[in-house]
Amino acid sequence: MAAVIASVVGALILAGIVHDIARLITTVEPRRPPPAHLRGRRGSTAFSSS
Repeated sequence: MAAVIASVVGALILAGIVHDIARLITTVEPRRPPPAHLRGRRGSTAFSSS
């Protein structure tokens, strides 16, 4: 059972590394816009003091 858990954890770590490298190499824009764009201009200034 420990070998199965170790294999799954290793596969997840390897998948994360591959995903990070692929995001560094590709120049494609992210599919989802930042949350501030979804809420409008006020979303980006919600935490400012002015």
